[in-house]
Amino acid sequence: MSATPDEPDKKKAEAESSNADSPFKGILDKKVTRRQAVSSGIAAAAVVAGVVVAGGAGYFLGGSVGGKTVTTTETTSAVQTGGPPKGSGTFKIGTSITTSGVTAGIVAKESDMLAAIQTAVNARGGVYIKDRGGFVPIQIISYPDSGFTDLSIIQSNYKKLITQDKVDILIGATGSPQSPTAAAVAIDNSIPYIDGVAAETSIFTLPGAGKWVVGSINVVNYWLWNYLDLLKTQTTAKTVAVVDNGDDYTTQITGTGKPAFGGLDFLKTLGFNVLTTDHVNTSFSPNFDYTAEVQKMKSLDPDVIIYADQVGVFTAQFWQTCKAQGYKPRAFHPIQGTTVAFTGTAGPLIQGTSAEVYWDPSRPFAGQWGRGFWDSIQTAAAFKDTDFPWLSIYYACVEIATAGATLAGTADKSAVADVLNSSSIATLLGEFRAQSPVRTPTAPPSGIDLGHGEGVVIPTPAQWQNGKRVIVWPPEVATGTYQYPEPFAF
Repeated sequence: MSATPDEPDKKKAEAESSNADSPFKGILDKKVTRRQAVSSGIAAAAVVAGVVVAGGAGYFLGGSVGGKTVTTTETTSAVQTGGPPKGSGTFKIGTSITTSGVTAGIVAKESDMLAAIQTAVNARGGVYIKDRGGFVPIQIISYPDSGFTDLSIIQSNYKKLITQDKVDILIGATGSPQSPTAAAVAIDNSIPYIDGVAAETSIFTLPGAGKWVVGSINVVNYWLWNYLDLLKTQTTAKTVAVVDNGDDYTTQITGTGKPAFGGLDFLKTLGFNVLTTDHVNTSFSPNFDYTAEVQKMKSLDPDVIIYADQVGVFTAQFWQTCKAQGYKPRAFHPIQGTTVAFTGTAGPLIQGTSAEVYWDPSRPFAGQWGRGFWDSIQTAAAFKDTDFPWLSIYYACVEIATAGATLAGTADKSAVADVLNSSSIATLLGEFRAQSPVRTPTAPPSGIDLGHGEGVVIPTPAQWQNGKRVIVWPPEVATGTYQYPEPFAF
């Protein structure tokens, strides 16, 4: 559905036309980069039984996104007309959370956040499901896992959620390869699954994923899209070194793995000289010695080092080694550089470095429950987005799950899955809309299969400037100017 009768459809057609000639043409087209690649919110919102979805008719409430006037549509619900009707039963959401191992640090407060959401949503009356007679409480059930070191725990947790806890819907595991494992269990048991931070193509290309799996965000192959656009548009950078851990997740970000589509493709298209693509610390050792890699970088002397890892601590250790070896590039871009795993290890060395976020306080999106609700969840769960930026993704997963049941009018798993694959839902991150196939921010090259069901949201670059996280691109959402060469603390 469209926000207004003509304009969004016209802009959608223009955007699709702009990508027609080349799969990478959009990266040089600022309209596509700024309008489509940023978390959406451009579509209007309709409040239906407490659920905010894109489009619809009614009376309009003004708002502003990126300097543009947008509209929201409000439909009277039971909540507004004298108290919500109470239904029967409970809407159950299940997940597995990595609480130990090297990747646990980036989501250390997820369990607390989900518990706070459950309490707060139920205090508001719960979630409206028509065939259950009205508003019912939600229950979010989670089990701990140890990350990628033991995938049998992931399988066991998700099977338990389905067979013992009888959950209605699943949300994604912490990362990779946990999430493809979890998604496979969901598909085998015909239950809808909303992927979180992992967002790998291997999740969305699983047989049956097109029916049962959707992603709250876009695939990570587009992770570097906005940052590379920034480098090309606003800096004199010419040479880049690309480093990752050699695993599926980080190599899809860098474009050095399978499918061979990601950062490396965008770098070449934009005319950068890629000096090296290195897989470093592939064993994920906390005691890895980065001296040899730093010396290699010192010899190559790239303008920019892009380091993709799942952990955050590893890139901090690499950066500390750079300081110890007396070397710094003109820019250092660790993808986990906004997480406490990086900042807590690197300390003052974060100054000047850049990374990505999916949400920022400057964003206008209210999601399903309002901006104040998100703020209250951070307070109740004792965390800050500036330390745990990926938790906003899992918050959006819960928004999508509850909205899916309300829009379907039922918790029937097949019906909810169909709604998630066909609806546009407002979240804290902007618009959720499952792509099939992927066309935002640009279509992949011929022969590259990214699967079906991915969302449209991709991250935006931020830079640490004098202790503050500053959004630096695209211009419509920037809260400050990118400083290049990056002003490091050493």
